[in-house]
Amino acid sequence: MDFKKYETFLCEELTRIVLEIINENKQLEISARARAGAEISDFLEGKFKEKVNDEKVSRFIHDAEQSPQGKTKNPWDARCKFNYMNREEEIWIDFKAIKVSSVDSNPDIGTPSKIISFIKNGNFYLVYIIVYYVGIQLGLQFEKYNGKFVKTYLLKDVNHSFRLNPKPQLQVNISAEPEYRTREEFIKLLIQKMQESYIRQETSITKKKEILVSLLPELIKCNEESEERD
Repeated sequence: MDFKKYETFLCEELTRIVLEIINENKQLEISARARAGAEISDFLEGKFKEKVNDEKVSRFIHDAEQSPQGKTKNPWDARCKFNYMNREEEIWIDFKAIKVSSVDSNPDIGTPSKIISFIKNGNFYLVYIIVYYVGIQLGLQFEKYNGKFVKTYLLKDVNHSFRLNPKPQLQVNISAEPEYRTREEFIKLLIQKMQESYIRQETSITKKKEILVSLLPELIKCNEESEERD
């Protein structure tokens, strides 16, 4: 099985569909404020479902579904089935709408537990579809960044600079370029990043515990002085 060919075509098909949506909806009456990214994501989820299921824009992608309205903790923004090279996979999509002036941000890209559960259930392909926008007088419009309206890549190919924060959430700079790796290489890298995060947390906890050792007598002394005060 040529997984690289399979994965490349998956990203190309998803990009093509989202580009169709953008070309038909260059401007949106959505205010380019703090929550604009979430509203754009909602818009893309609905249009993606409509394109795949109603207009049937791809013979390889089918059974699209959008995240239930109001369910902010849903593990995917949209999902679909991808059938190519006699192999069908369930695909989870995470839309990221980024204001061009904020392309150096570090958004959360998922929890390890979600990813591990997805893999244990026989799946693998979590996909990030990044679109860019700028504010205009009547709302916002989609814009190119580095010559592209859409940047699509698989979680397994995320830039090596990603890290796991204490939340715990994986984070990566939105401008960091993806790097191809095999499925097994990604699993090894994910475990490595989790270990590195736990080591950082252990170090931080150790330092906090050391502070407590000296804090106890200091607070007792301060209290004694307070009690003796006239």
